[in-house]
Amino acid sequence: MSKTFKTCAIFFFTAVWLVVMRIVIGEVTFSDNVSDWVFSALVQIFGMGVVPVVLYKFWVRESVIKGFSLNIRINPLLYLLAIVIGLVLHFAIRSFSILWQNVVFLLGYTPTNSGGTIYSGPEVLVMSLLCTAVLPGIFEELTYRGLGKQMLSKVKNEKVVIIVMGLLFGLGHQFILQTGYAFLAGCVFAFLAIKTRSILPGMIIHFINNALSVISEYSEQRNNAYHAFEKGVDALLYGSMGKVAITLVASVAVLVLLLLLVKKLSSKKMDDGEKEEETTVFFPKTTQYVDELFGSGFSEIKVVQKSAAWYEYAFLYGAIALMVITTYFSFAWGLMR
Repeated sequence: MSKTFKTCAIFFFTAVWLVVMRIVIGEVTFSDNVSDWVFSALVQIFGMGVVPVVLYKFWVRESVIKGFSLNIRINPLLYLLAIVIGLVLHFAIRSFSILWQNVVFLLGYTPTNSGGTIYSGPEVLVMSLLCTAVLPGIFEELTYRGLGKQMLSKVKNEKVVIIVMGLLFGLGHQFILQTGYAFLAGCVFAFLAIKTRSILPGMIIHFINNALSVISEYSEQRNNAYHAFEKGVDALLYGSMGKVAITLVASVAVLVLLLLLVKKLSSKKMDDGEKEEETTVFFPKTTQYVDELFGSGFSEIKVVQKSAAWYEYAFLYGAIALMVITTYFSFAWGLMR
């Protein structure tokens, strides 16, 4: 079995695990808050953390640090840029989410009347930040970007890889209202993971975006100063559909410029001597150097690297099919309400 086949099988497990946990937690009696926390811990830590890492280590038999792109030796400026990108992405996601949800509502979808997290005290805020921002920031990046890069490592077109990874992240939430903005965020995270060869900037951005959502919900229930400030910003940027569209275009434009800067800084780092792989390349890599039988020089032999066969992606197809079905079911359930 190839690495592509194995990594796709691992990813399939994470998709199935999410469905199983939704069913199991739905049958257990917890308070709304505790139910969300238990669900998040089981899905994130176990389904997207422990199992994928262990399987990769002992089944794929490669370094987890390298395999999941946990590279910390990147340009320090990229960490600062990640913070800025996280703030800009928050506005892009918010505006895109408003447009996406309006389209879904126009199609007849009716959302649930769930009250969400009840912030009865500061300890609830801490737990929400942990389960909604910290855990997804770590473990979703491990699965969707770290493992995702390995699944698609034989696909040479970076644009295709970015779009597929974004699509997997959008469908991976298995909830129609999250599919649109998660796809946008997934493409940004994928671009960063590919260009920086590390998922750490994506972890920072992921945390910032989710944490801002938690703080916003907490502030709304507490009706504090931050909520008053946010209401003013919302009126300015999202007061009408026209303002939403302008905010989306402006934030995406800034986001593109920032991502181009990330690309430039990442390329400069490689030019300065940090190569992703060793300079001497051996079979079955694309270039192989061997001693000539006669002479003191070297001869260069070009070796064509084979792309993965279609059946090596069998589990990936299965995961996509499962995620499409569950996402559609969430939409159909909203149509029946």
